Amino acid sequence: MVQDVNEVVDSGFMNLFQLAKQAGKLLASSYFILAESTEALLPLVVFALGSLGFIASSYKSHASIREAVSDTEASVVEVAQEGSLKYRLFADYYARPQLQAMLKARVDKLDEATKPLAKSEVDIEYFPQWLSVVLATGWMIYGGEQVLAGKMQLGNYLATVNVFKNVGETFKDLFIVSVELSKAIAPLDQITTVLNLPTNLRQLKRINRARRSITKKHRTPESLYRYRRISGRPFGTDAIPIAIQNLTFMYPRAAEPALCRVYLSVAQGSFITIVGKRRSGKSTLLKLLGQVLLPSHGSIFIPSYLRVLYVTGDPIMLTGSLWKNLAIGRMYWTNEEYEMNRVLRICRRIGFSESQIEYLEQTATDFRAGCPVFDADSTWRNKMTSTDLVLIHLARAFIYSPEVLIMDRPAQNLPSEAADSVITLLREFCDYNGLELPADGLLKRRPRTVIISSARVSALKLADVAWQVGNHKVYEINKTKAIQVFHTTLAEA
Repeated sequence: MVQDVNEVVDSGFMNLFQLAKQAGKLLASSYFILAESTEALLPLVVFALGSLGFIASSYKSHASIREAVSDTEASVVEVAQEGSLKYRLFADYYARPQLQAMLKARVDKLDEATKPLAKSEVDIEYFPQWLSVVLATGWMIYGGEQVLAGKMQLGNYLATVNVFKNVGETFKDLFIVSVELSKAIAPLDQITTVLNLPTNLRQLKRINRARRSITKKHRTPESLYRYRRISGRPFGTDAIPIAIQNLTFMYPRAAEPALCRVYLSVAQGSFITIVGKRRSGKSTLLKLLGQVLLPSHGSIFIPSYLRVLYVTGDPIMLTGSLWKNLAIGRMYWTNEEYEMNRVLRICRRIGFSESQIEYLEQTATDFRAGCPVFDADSTWRNKMTSTDLVLIHLARAFIYSPEVLIMDRPAQNLPSEAADSVITLLREFCDYNGLELPADGLLKRRPRTVIISSARVSALKLADVAWQVGNHKVYEINKTKAIQVFHTTLAEA
């Protein structure tokens, strides 16, 4: 997209002004030529048709050659970037000669690809010149005979020859501008194609409308009264269950569905741990719950007023300050001072080092003031270990405090002590409807539901519900059996 946009602007938009300039110059010159001699119409028409014919006949081949060169250039850049970003991998495995050989092969391929392009550009550059010479020569022969026959004045003949020379130069410039303009057609076509690719917005809208419709049915006075009576909760909306109905999901081009006809229901405020063998579909189920993937059939009902957050297994960092990464939900804060102190408390509890806490305290003023230089500073990442990045990734979710928190293997890449601490915080997140929030507001806050896949038995011990994934199905099982499944999976691994 970046390369194509530059091509559209440089070769397309900017050349429109040159095209208008040269076309105006050509029209003025042609007017004076035809005013003096109508016989000049034929060579002018031949010149125009010859130029257009050449452009039309050579455009596709020239465009395909340029595309081949562009693709080859991209492959060279790809190898160079991979070598730069993953240098340690190549160095540690003594694979630098392999990288050099790969880069040399790509460069040689680029050299071969540019030869047809150079030839094509030479043809384009010289075509209008020799066409101008041929037509001017033809006019000199024709006009000379007309002068000798007394049918044309010598002054008109010489003036027309000179104008023909100028028109030839104008045609040359116009031709080159037209060729440059044609270079923008292929990139413009690709950009148009990309911008018109189908999105999932209509599907998400349909799902959201369905959630709102079902939620509306659950929130009738009669239903809310029944939910309050059954659950004992002060608000009936907090007892509306999260339900999976006839869920089927199949990946594109897959031979069989990853999940098929899944029916499950769980109360809000539950801590659910998902177990199963490797590649059984645990991550797929979590992505479906987090709306990263959309069901092929069936539905997942989560009341529409609940915020759902899906947290990936691998840490993702934003470009910018540490505060910017932690306080991604800042726009929803009502008391900034309280929320910033809450961020510090959560960071301490999840396992940030004292130096990291000190850094956050020292930079809190700049963050609150919205200092642009500070907000764009990413140098803090250079001092972070992989464990630190995982803790930042998880702390951000606790700080955001969604009503439904879905995590894929949240403690897998953490040391044992840090992993157990995170699992304990997840349990507390459910029990207190959020983390480090005022105790007097507990009953007024919506329940927090946590759904995770975990590689630690401590998560199963603290969970309220266990789901087993296997054979394209998902079942609720008791925790004792879930622990047995967990140990069996570890033994097989």
